[in-house]
Amino acid sequence: MFKKFRSRRASSAAQDVPPPLLCAIDDRPSTVGNVAQFTEEPPQPEDVAALEGIDFDGTFVPFANPSHGLLVDVNAVDMVIEAAPNVDKANVWNGCGGCPVSDIGGDFVPPRFEFGCSKNANLRWASTLQWREIHRIDHILNTPRIHFKTIKANWNHFFCARTRTDNKNLVVYEHVGGLNKALATLETEHDISFADVMAHYLFLTEFQWTQLDTRPFDPKHPTVGQMVKILDFSGMALSDCKNADFRTFVSWTMRTIGQHYPERCAAIYMINTPSWFSTFWLVIQRLISDVTKQKIRICPAPKDYVRRLTAWLGQPNLPVILGGELQVDGVNHLSHDETILHNFVNERLVQA
Repeated sequence: MFKKFRSRRASSAAQDVPPPLLCAIDDRPSTVGNVAQFTEEPPQPEDVAALEGIDFDGTFVPFANPSHGLLVDVNAVDMVIEAAPNVDKANVWNGCGGCPVSDIGGDFVPPRFEFGCSKNANLRWASTLQWREIHRIDHILNTPRIHFKTIKANWNHFFCARTRTDNKNLVVYEHVGGLNKALATLETEHDISFADVMAHYLFLTEFQWTQLDTRPFDPKHPTVGQMVKILDFSGMALSDCKNADFRTFVSWTMRTIGQHYPERCAAIYMINTPSWFSTFWLVIQRLISDVTKQKIRICPAPKDYVRRLTAWLGQPNLPVILGGELQVDGVNHLSHDETILHNFVNERLVQA
């Protein structure tokens, strides 16, 4: 896909007409500057035909034939609570706002929302509070995760070591390429529904920002309290995009995290991207804000991402699956943050 990478900045004349896609390719552990441009091969006709009529967000059909009806209604997703908590108490920290629950009220808007949402901060914060109430997010950490271990065993996702920068950012790995198979296996072999998996993901997100990193937002140092996310597309087939649950999961996570957990990404690495990724990107980029797009590094092969991820973590703390030395998989080999997560879940399973 991305065969030609330009390491030098384009001329001023070329910069007047930006390319169709502009993503950050940053070799330094920083979100500022060093933004390179890449040239991509145009989508192949057969790839476009395979995705024709598919819509990831239910608002726009990108290709020629809307009659296919392959739409996603993210707003219709029904989240579930797996089991009633024994002690139904709310958290003392709000993961979306990154602030103490005691601060919430009146005209208060979390600094993270004010920094990331500009003029609409108060409206987005009000929407987030409503969303949290509807889905009982304030109570989700006190709900026993009865499917936690099974979901972990079937879908590879985990907290890696922290970055070696002063910010000590969380690093999160998700095997996007294995998600479709995992969803099918969980439903057919373990009777774990798609909604259960999404509740699991939301639990992890809230846990991440209420237990693992609760540093208050500082506009002078906005990258403190952010994460580096690694999305691994290895093994993903173009046909996966036609699976309704897969499309809903991609749309829902991008919308939910982007809307309700602002200013949380320092960098996003899309690694092991397949040859048809340019076509897929045409579809999903509409779900990503312009600010977030500048934090995305698209890395088709290990030579494109091992060096960059090593800059963040160092070889000893880079997972083996990413070309490093650290044995971590989220199931049998746990990082420090992953151990905290497992202990937290196990304690509540015993209580249940």
